[in-house]
Amino acid sequence: VESRERETWYKGQTGGPQPGTQLNLPGGSWTDHAQDILWDGQRLCANLRQPDQSFAKQCKNVYVSETLRVKDGKFAPDFVAPELVTEYERIGYPVDLPPGTWKDSARNYVFSGTTLHAELLRDDGSWVKASTNVFDWHFLENRNGEFYISKAPCASLGVCVYSYLLKPNSQDIYCQRAVCDPVIDRDVCCNQVQSCSFMTTCRREDGLVPDLLGFCRELVCDQIGDQDICCVPAAFCRELRCVDGYILKENAADIVCPSSICFPEGDRDLCCDPRAPCWSLGLSHGACAHGEYFNGQTLCALKDCDIATDLETCCQPAAPCNDGDIGVNCTHGFLPKPNYDDIYCLQPE
Repeated sequence: VESRERETWYKGQTGGPQPGTQLNLPGGSWTDHAQDILWDGQRLCANLRQPDQSFAKQCKNVYVSETLRVKDGKFAPDFVAPELVTEYERIGYPVDLPPGTWKDSARNYVFSGTTLHAELLRDDGSWVKASTNVFDWHFLENRNGEFYISKAPCASLGVCVYSYLLKPNSQDIYCQRAVCDPVIDRDVCCNQVQSCSFMTTCRREDGLVPDLLGFCRELVCDQIGDQDICCVPAAFCRELRCVDGYILKENAADIVCPSSICFPEGDRDLCCDPRAPCWSLGLSHGACAHGEYFNGQTLCALKDCDIATDLETCCQPAAPCNDGDIGVNCTHGFLPKPNYDDIYCLQPE
């Protein structure tokens, strides 16, 4: 293989000196001190700079996720990957090693990039070499000489869903799986904060009431500190959808409910008027077109019926006498009238 100067190779770029390959080199500062790189995805060989500035060939089996440096002319582990350091700092764990119980039965461990090497204790008392690639949500344990992903501690959630806070001992509480789920593990990992309904200091004289849909910042409301997020203007009746049989009052936009929400049942009489029944028009079947009947129990659109707008609603299709088998079901001694095809009952059926 033709020798090339180190300056022609850059960390993180694909390729190597060998023709026809397209592989990602392991990361780290080692490339600043290497020539004649050979990498097949598992075994890395290169001429490394020696302390006397000469170059000598060195080889090492490497995980692609490892980061390496050159120390005393040989490959050596570099530092922990920055993304892992950031995550461990966020959840309050030491940044030098992956969290978990594996350390209790391990020795000679090295964490390089995102790869962990260690000797693990087996059940029979012997030691065995083991390696694993680590993601930022991994919490590891040793099971008879092998790395296993254990249940993640609640601390790895970082933040609970809205209106919940991590429990104080979240590092000692574990989720159901190796990755915490903010919804599935919510009640195990988090405590719900108090609702704004516990606020007693909102200035009602200024039209402010507790937000019944809001939550305080902490487990217990701060009667002063939470006013900015919990005290909101009271709701207006115009925001309410009245229950069946009722219609918003004409001045609903000016009527204020006692809370941050107008309740369909509790604020019904405050915000709504009952819709008037059709019988209040004082009409009978004769007011309707042929083939219709006047249904006095039907409700008009508003609290007062208007013949111009509600008659169409109050007059409903009537059932014809020839509907179904009525022509053959006249009682004994009766026959259908000659014009029964054009006669309608004064009801829907």
